[in-house]
Amino acid sequence: MKYLDYIIFAEKSYAESYKHISCQKIEVLNYPTYQKRTYKHKIFSTVFNIVYVGSITEDRGVFEMLEVISMLKKQSDSQFKLQLVGPIAADLDEKIQAFIYEHQLHEIVELHGRIPYPEIWEIYAHADLGICILHPLPNYVKSLPTKLFEYMAAVLPIVASHFTSWEQLIEEHQAGFTVDPFDLETMAAEISTYSKEKELLTKMGNNGRKAYEEAYHWEIEAQKMIQFIYTTSEK
Repeated sequence: MKYLDYIIFAEKSYAESYKHISCQKIEVLNYPTYQKRTYKHKIFSTVFNIVYVGSITEDRGVFEMLEVISMLKKQSDSQFKLQLVGPIAADLDEKIQAFIYEHQLHEIVELHGRIPYPEIWEIYAHADLGICILHPLPNYVKSLPTKLFEYMAAVLPIVASHFTSWEQLIEEHQAGFTVDPFDLETMAAEISTYSKEKELLTKMGNNGRKAYEEAYHWEIEAQKMIQFIYTTSEK
């Protein structure tokens, strides 16, 4: 790598590993492409839809999400639904289906599998809360998942693991709330409470969308990368 002219980091944390390389460096972050806002005013239905988009694995919190939706079904008077969108390994799919059968969740958990990208935004349009409760593995703790910014783009308030960088992002923009990904009772209670606060949820969603439009979409990062390359190549 010492022979390179540029290094482009897709995560801010990556730069720590390359301090000994003296070439030009820049962070170009993996934000989602720009998406137009699909509606001006949120309309809530009688069912509170929670959505997760991404690879579905145990360390990304699939069983914690299933446990929480099971608790909400038992403990709350409101109706909840969990939408899981993303690829699932065959052996894990069997375990998930067994959990759904055991806890009688087939009516409130929907597994979409891998779907075309435009269809994800259709699901976002009918969701009420975006969830991202990854386990505290080193790679997750130091990264900012693209799905957080997609939730912002979709005007969805966020519930996410209470990692420092995630908390800073969400609290700075007042775009949701963070939780201990293993404290399931508290998580279920907080989701239940927030689900009743429609005005607050709407405000959080709008805050996230504003932040996305101003700072967190790919067109901004692309221009930064192009400017960096042209400027440094002229030296």
